[in-house]
Amino acid sequence: MEIDQVEAFVTIVRRGGFTRAASTLHLSQPAVSRRLHLLEREVGAPLFERIRSGVVLTEAGRHVPAARGGALASLRDAVEAVGALQRADRGTITLAVVGTLASTTLTGRLRRFREAYPTSGCTSGPRSARK
Repeated sequence: MEIDQVEAFVTIVRRGGFTRAASTLHLSQPAVSRRLHLLEREVGAPLFERIRSGVVLTEAGRHVPAARGGALASLRDAVEAVGALQRADRGTITLAVVGTLASTTLTGRLRRFREAYPTSGCTSGPRSARK
């Protein structure tokens, strides 16, 4: 089950139809239909009954936890949280400091940071002096 399939399903439920869901998701209606088709194939049953005024959930559709809400938000929160963990100690910060600022508290704070986090890769000095 893919997040985009669940997102399509939830949006169809909330918006009451494929065309309105496609508009909300900024997708074509066939793209939303395809996502739902893949989800239905994985679940093994149709999830919606198409009626003239839109769609209604089938018995199988009513048993999909995402239909009750919250599941998609929880999935998104989990993906974002894991991503934040992976990025928390990543990245590069380069500071170019003029001489008058180099003699302020900034250098002391950077030194304390380097001592507190020795594996951070924090270096100091002119770029040309680093190897």
